[in-house]
Formats: sequence, structure tokens, C-alpha cells
Amino acid sequence: MRTVAKRIWNSRLSFIQARNCVVVAFIVGMLLSAIQIAVDYSRETDAVENFANEILEASKYAAADATFHLDAPAAQQVVRGVLQYYPVVRASILNEDGVVLTSLVKESPGNVSDDARHQLFGESKTFTAPLHLETGELLGKLVVVVDPVLAAQGFM
Repeated sequence: MRTVAKRIWNSRLSFIQARNCVVVAFIVGMLLSAIQIAVDYSRETDAVENFANEILEASKYAAADATFHLDAPAAQQVVRGVLQYYPVVRASILNEDGVVLTSLVKESPGNVSDDARHQLFGESKTFTAPLHLETGELLGKLVVVVDPVLAAQGFM
């Protein structure tokens, strides 16, 4: 008798419709979540590049001035200022011959050395801005290395 009652409950149209609605809602929810994660990941990778370009644009005039005057302390101040941004792990100023005027490396925090995150976001990315005089003559370049794992901590 109990098996008959159980079959009757499972075979009712209301139960079948409710079960199908839950399954469809679960599938649609998972699909929309996957799409949202993919869109956020794409935005995050674009944001890292935009972030680095903004830093380079803001710092290149001071770096060009320090390079033109061969002022190592001023160049070091520019590089220290660039390193104040959390995702930046290294910054350098090189002259037109490729000789390093100044270079500083920031120690990376120990809690972000997870290999899985580096596989997801990739290794450190290097961005370069040429340093020019107003006449257009090349003075050198400003190099900034950004750790995408540090930049994407908000995403994580």
C-alpha cells in the first residue's frame, strides 16, 4: 500500500511540474552565473591593462625630466611613487641606450603566491612607455611590471 501511495505522489502532475521548474531554474541560474563570471573576468583583464597605462601616462613626464637631467634621486622618487600602487611589483627607468637609471622591486605579499590564481590570471605583465623630449627625441623608457593576481584581488 505504501509503494502505491509513493508512486501516486511521484506521478502527480504538480510534482512533475515542480521538479521540472526547479531543474530548469537551476540550469538557467548556472548558465547565467557562468556568463557573468566570464564577463567579469574579461573586464578584469582589461582593467589591468588600463590601470598600467594610466600609471605610465601619469608618470612618464616626471620620468622623462629625471632621465633628461640624469638625476638618479629624482628618477628613484618617480619609481617609488609608481611602486605605491598595490599591483605594481617592479618599476624601472632606462635611458636611450638601455642602461638602467633606477630600478626598484617591491616584495610581493606571501599570501598571493597561489599557483592556481597565476594559472587563471597569468604571470606578471610588463608595460613600457617611451620617454620623449618635446622635440620628439627619445630619452629612454619607463617600465612597469604589474602582477595581475594582485590587481584582481577584488575579482577573487
